[in-house]
Amino acid sequence: MWDAAPPLLRLQQCYALVGVGYNVASAARVALYGAPLAPTQPWQGAALCTVYGCLVTFAHDEEAGAGWTLAAAGVSGVLVAGGVLKHLKAYERDSVREQYSSAAAHRAAIAINAVGGVLNACWLGGPALGAVCGAALLRRTRQAVNTGRRTDKPWWNAATHPAAAGAAASRKWRTHSVYIPMRDGVELAVDVYLPHAPAAEDSYPTIVHFTRYNRNWAVRGGRWNPLYWVYGAAMNMRSLRYVELFVPNGYAWVTCDVRGTGASGGTRYIDMAPEETADFQEVLAWALRQPFCNGAVGSMGISYDGMCAVELAAGGHPAVRAIAPVFFPVDLYDDIGCPGGMFCHGFVEAYNKFTSGLERNTPALFRDVLSTAWKATFALLDGPWPVNGDTAALARHVAAHEKNYDLLTTLRPSAAGRDFVIPRADGKTATSTDLGPVAAMEKLAASGSANNLAVYCMASYYDTASGWSALKFVDALARAGVRTKLTLGPWTHGCRRNSSPFATNSWPVFDLYRELLRFFDGEMKPGGPSVVSTEPTVHYWKLGAEEWCSHDPAADAGAPGYCFSDMEFAPAPDRLLYLNAAKTLTASAPADAGVAEHDPSPHTTTGRVSRWNLVSHILMQSVTYEPVENAVRAPGRGGYLVFTAAAPEERGWTLCGVPRLALDIEVGPAGCVDTPVFVYLAVSMTGEVNDMKVITEGCLLGSHRKKTFLVADRARMQGVCRLAVDLQPVCAAVPAGAVVSLLLAAADTDNFSPAPYGPTTAPHWKVHCGPGRSSLRLPVQQG
Repeated sequence: MWDAAPPLLRLQQCYALVGVGYNVASAARVALYGAPLAPTQPWQGAALCTVYGCLVTFAHDEEAGAGWTLAAAGVSGVLVAGGVLKHLKAYERDSVREQYSSAAAHRAAIAINAVGGVLNACWLGGPALGAVCGAALLRRTRQAVNTGRRTDKPWWNAATHPAAAGAAASRKWRTHSVYIPMRDGVELAVDVYLPHAPAAEDSYPTIVHFTRYNRNWAVRGGRWNPLYWVYGAAMNMRSLRYVELFVPNGYAWVTCDVRGTGASGGTRYIDMAPEETADFQEVLAWALRQPFCNGAVGSMGISYDGMCAVELAAGGHPAVRAIAPVFFPVDLYDDIGCPGGMFCHGFVEAYNKFTSGLERNTPALFRDVLSTAWKATFALLDGPWPVNGDTAALARHVAAHEKNYDLLTTLRPSAAGRDFVIPRADGKTATSTDLGPVAAMEKLAASGSANNLAVYCMASYYDTASGWSALKFVDALARAGVRTKLTLGPWTHGCRRNSSPFATNSWPVFDLYRELLRFFDGEMKPGGPSVVSTEPTVHYWKLGAEEWCSHDPAADAGAPGYCFSDMEFAPAPDRLLYLNAAKTLTASAPADAGVAEHDPSPHTTTGRVSRWNLVSHILMQSVTYEPVENAVRAPGRGGYLVFTAAAPEERGWTLCGVPRLALDIEVGPAGCVDTPVFVYLAVSMTGEVNDMKVITEGCLLGSHRKKTFLVADRARMQGVCRLAVDLQPVCAAVPAGAVVSLLLAAADTDNFSPAPYGPTTAPHWKVHCGPGRSSLRLPVQQG
């Protein structure tokens, strides 16, 4: 071993300290709903760096044995492998387990561990070995940079929207909290954020934001807690990213715990109950009376928060100028609770644990759905932030939350039909339709155009059925003359990951929060360019080509108010592919009738990191169909019935819209009168089965084939039945030489618990093919 001078030991110790600090900061970063800085579990990384620092210190002692040196070298090797090589591999290819919060954080992780590796090489083999190690790491880094690419940059730039592009995020603001009493005496907890430097008149356009996920959290233990030094005594986990950008740039921000959640009082007997939605109008009236509000109000939010924005605007108050509901379900039954008439436990179970734990201030209820980093973060928090330090009121309100309804036990019976009557604990009743803003959408369509309201929806191909939701929502409003805009991207819930199967990096470049600032600046500040008025109605991402496209349906139709025809977001004539008994797809119908028989497996799954499990999205995991793709590549197709194009595509085309499968199917044996059907559309860009990528999916329970999803309309499957399965909307470029495949399964065990009509006998399928029989309808743009 090279006779190292003491400075080398100091450098190695500094590397260990920097590594510990980086990983501790990474753990804190999780709490912002952002990715941790490092892809490994932050506390494990901190522990490894600590162990390395201790080992290398002991190893430099002249009396230390070779064991200390070997142990230090081993830990250093683990840090280089995990902190450099693994990072670079993830940069080249989308890796759903790798997590970086930004390009800068990514580079910092690589640089820190690369320097540590070079220092350790110098210590073990002298400067020559250090130089060799450094050169090898540099060459590998250049290779990764040349291969990797970040794809989903927005279509606009600083030249066209300098205010939004140049807006600086800051934590300088004035803030206070208050309780607002409602008509029935229930108190709602509200935090107000105002710009740090008051304007001359000190009034601002105001964003009113509602959430059920705690408007603010108390940091446990005070100054000993590392989160205290980042956030202070309270940490805003839900809306901090908005506040950092909007408030320093001239907005007032009002965020409210909805009834029965956080530090607010009351009890939740059902989501979006009339009692809750009436609160929104009272909070709006309160905000308009405050001196900080200049009379222009907007609202926005991801998921449930976005549903609240819709309900607020549905009240018809002319002060509400703009709303941005993003990544939200319109119909809880269709879009997320029971898609295709099947109970989606992949969403409901994890989400119920999460919300129940938050509402009762009992994180233990949802610890099992969290990663180690998130568990560590919640251990540093102490529940909802009390209003003005009033812990007695907080305790009283949290106690009232114990009576909140249980989503799991409420929604599971609703799989029988959307009209299933749900009894409330207060003696009233509801149905699953009441849980979403369906009625609010209809009210908004009636009043929005009169108030010149602007609506910006954002959704994704891989976030539950949010694409369907957004298309339905924007279509209804645009037909009524409401000013609307829609963006469809390749992301997970909340724009947290880029899940395009063709992306080489899963971290999005698209800045959701800056995009929303751009929208509200144009609608709530004088002189700003309106993105609704000046841009096409829809921007959508083209998978495979990895680029933005745009379209203005109203211009095509020649009449204002027209929007989406048949849920297509760009013109795309239909192309039919016919299912054959030989398990192929052909452009012409089979001349003779035939049957493709199959015994589906009861164990097929898309995995837990699916479009349906939103908790996995919050944990920054990218949606993947690897369980499906790997099973299909295995001998026997892994329990899937696979129809593959008989020949590669002769020329390229673009799938743009909603694929639809007309499946003529017969189930057996005797006594089996129902079957779930899960459908996956896959493309192999090279024509090789190992290159197959699933791009969209759909599902339907056979007994719900009328698709009203009413209890009375369920019917046994007898003889040959036609199932019309709509897949989720998507846009993908299919090049010449590609091969299209259709995959059918009878189970998605990690996400769905179908309640078949009648006996649960394992089905045997007969898919009927031939003239007028099973076919796949694709909305296709040529070229």
